[in-house]
Amino acid sequence: MSGRTLNREHAIVADLTLALPLWAKPLIPLTKSNELHSPARVGNTGLLAGQYELIMDDKTARFEKDKKVVAEIPYQLIRITKPPMDAMVFHKEELTEIVFAGQSMALEFTDGSASVSPSPSSFGNR
Repeated sequence: MSGRTLNREHAIVADLTLALPLWAKPLIPLTKSNELHSPARVGNTGLLAGQYELIMDDKTARFEKDKKVVAEIPYQLIRITKPPMDAMVFHKEELTEIVFAGQSMALEFTDGSASVSPSPSSFGNR
């Protein structure tokens, strides 16, 4: 193998290595503000109407209100047709899915239970 061929192969590997973070990024944002217009449940956790910060890590979504975690729930990514706008999908009063404008992936909550930081502001009247 000539020196020129070896250098070219190294350049291709280097290009792919540098490009890896670009195509390995998740298709959805890691943090997203969402507003609930009426009370809802996510898993077993009741959420009041209001503004929430949705923070996603590998397989867990956290809902924060006033910088406090009020609910955590596992999710899976599902493939969808790209919607024109952000939307929350409910079954009865339970939040089951969140879709993001222009993205072909959505969050589907996979577990009926959620862990919660007890906070009076995170629960509705029971």
